Amino acid sequence: MPSSMEMIELYDNAPLGILQHVGNNHNFLEVYFGFLYRKTDFYRLLSTHNDRMSFSPGVAEKMVLNSCRLFERVVEQDGERQQRELQQRHEAWVAPPMVQELEVQATKQPVEPRGVRTEPAAQREFCLGFWRAQHSL
Repeated sequence: MPSSMEMIELYDNAPLGILQHVGNNHNFLEVYFGFLYRKTDFYRLLSTHNDRMSFSPGVAEKMVLNSCRLFERVVEQDGERQQRELQQRHEAWVAPPMVQELEVQATKQPVEPRGVRTEPAAQREFCLGFWRAQHSL
């Protein structure tokens, strides 16, 4: 048997369609309570103890408040659960082990990668070749 939350999720498409159509929560609630007024006994008050289609004064309002409070608790529990999961991920995170340690020395002039000739590198190479040619004579 599905949980009450799973049952509620089964009906998401109908209210979602209404919400998208009316555009905001306030209008959605007016549509929802208008439906309860027109199609149910939600707003009918008991006139005798034998009435089957009505509520005692204040019962409908308590039902609405109980539903609101239920989902306020769900929101709190979701926040707490997310916080716990975040904390667990933080505690479980371990830096990967070192594979290789390299010692690097900085130089004032950038070193060109081997096999890659940039424009300035090509110019330096040309000038160096020219200088060597002049001084080796």
